[in-house]
Amino acid sequence: MMSLMATMMALSARVACGVAAWVRRRAETLRLLHLPNHRSSHMQPTPSNPYSH
Repeated sequence: MMSLMATMMALSARVACGVAAWVRRRAETLRLLHLPNHRSSHMQPTPSNPYSH
Protein backbone atom coordinates (compact mmCIF):
# COMPACT_ATOMS: atom_id res chain seq x y z
CA MET A 1 0.00 0.00 0.00
CA MET A 2 2.83 2.39 0.86
CA SER A 3 4.61 1.79 -2.47
CA LEU A 4 1.37 2.50 -4.35
CA MET A 5 1.03 5.81 -2.54
CA ALA A 6 4.66 6.73 -3.29
CA THR A 7 4.17 5.82 -6.95
CA MET A 8 1.00 7.92 -7.17
CA MET A 9 2.74 10.90 -5.55
CA ALA A 10 5.66 10.63 -7.97
CA LEU A 11 3.28 10.37 -10.93
CA SER A 12 1.28 13.35 -9.69
CA ALA A 13 4.44 15.44 -9.35
CA ARG A 14 5.51 14.54 -12.87
CA VAL A 15 2.10 15.42 -14.31
CA ALA A 16 2.08 18.73 -12.40
CA CYS A 17 5.49 19.66 -13.82
CA GLY A 18 4.31 18.82 -17.32
CA VAL A 19 1.17 20.91 -16.94
CA ALA A 20 3.18 23.85 -15.56
CA ALA A 21 5.58 23.69 -18.52
CA TRP A 22 2.66 23.56 -20.97
CA VAL A 23 0.95 26.56 -19.32
CA ARG A 24 4.18 28.55 -19.40
CA ARG A 25 4.72 27.82 -23.10
CA ARG A 26 1.15 28.87 -23.87
CA ALA A 27 1.59 32.07 -21.83
CA GLU A 28 4.65 33.00 -23.89
CA THR A 29 2.78 32.24 -27.13
CA LEU A 30 -0.18 34.40 -26.09
CA ARG A 31 2.16 37.20 -24.92
CA LEU A 32 0.98 36.95 -21.34
CA LEU A 33 4.60 37.05 -20.14
CA HIS A 34 7.39 39.51 -20.83
CA LEU A 35 10.65 37.63 -21.32
CA PRO A 36 13.70 39.58 -20.09
CA ASN A 37 16.54 40.49 -22.44
CA HIS A 38 20.06 41.78 -21.73
CA ARG A 39 18.77 45.33 -21.07
CA SER A 40 15.97 44.32 -18.68
CA SER A 41 15.96 45.21 -15.02
CA HIS A 42 14.48 41.81 -14.16
CA MET A 43 15.87 38.31 -14.62
CA GLN A 44 12.67 36.22 -14.57
CA PRO A 45 9.65 36.38 -16.89
CA THR A 46 7.07 38.85 -15.56
CA PRO A 47 3.32 39.00 -16.19
CA SER A 48 2.20 41.22 -19.02
CA ASN A 49 -0.47 43.87 -18.73
CA PRO A 50 -2.98 43.07 -21.51
CA TYR A 51 -4.20 46.68 -21.53
CA SER A 52 -0.77 48.28 -22.08
CA HIS A 53 -0.58 47.57 -25.84
